[in-house]
Amino acid sequence: MQELGYSFSLTTFSPTGQLWQIQHALAATNRGRASIGIQGANGVVLLCQRKTDESSEILVDQSTVKLIENIAPHIGITYSGLQADFRPIIAAARENAVLYRATYKEEIPLRLLAKNLAKLFQEKTQEGGVRPFGCSLLLAGYDIIDDGTTKKIPALYQIDPSGSYFKLKAWANGKNNEQTRQQLEKRTDLRTASIDDVVVAGLGLMRENCDVELGAQDIVVGVLGEDMKFQVLSKQVVEGYFSGVE
Repeated sequence: MQELGYSFSLTTFSPTGQLWQIQHALAATNRGRASIGIQGANGVVLLCQRKTDESSEILVDQSTVKLIENIAPHIGITYSGLQADFRPIIAAARENAVLYRATYKEEIPLRLLAKNLAKLFQEKTQEGGVRPFGCSLLLAGYDIIDDGTTKKIPALYQIDPSGSYFKLKAWANGKNNEQTRQQLEKRTDLRTASIDDVVVAGLGLMRENCDVELGAQDIVVGVLGEDMKFQVLSKQVVEGYFSGVE
């Protein structure tokens, strides 16, 4: 009961050191559609669950629901949580990318974009009259090695509602994320796998850990390949990969 008085305050710590509105935002992401990010040997794969267990989605034209988006030619992003909160984040990310390109005449490194978006998330945790974003992000793209060679390397980042961000080898958000993460921890082979193998593995994990039966049409897949360009795969291409899922 002592904690209850702090559950509505965003900027006040409870006696146990909790910011409860952030905990509630994290709970919202854990209830959202599943998303997975996996880095392979020469690229990164993002997957997001299109089909959910909500009966109202039967009436939705799924082609209008954008679950994986391009931020720049080399960066893709997906989410778990509130779709309405995802939209302003997309706008902010694209503005960051455009301003960087206009200023420096080159594409923004993923590390810098993740840092800037995490700052936006964190600011929402200490302002009065606002609430945290109710979604967690996975970003795929490339970073540039700062050794004078300007070598581009694939990278995967995650941002949560608290504003924390991490560079990762693999991650899962949304429903049943703990189970999926445990399986990803065991799949160390994926770090040296080809993009094709990573896509098939990701589809298998998505299908195995979702609460509803999924087909190829129910999962959106985006890929950063060896050419360091990010693209969302067509339904026909995903169906081809899905045939390899055990």
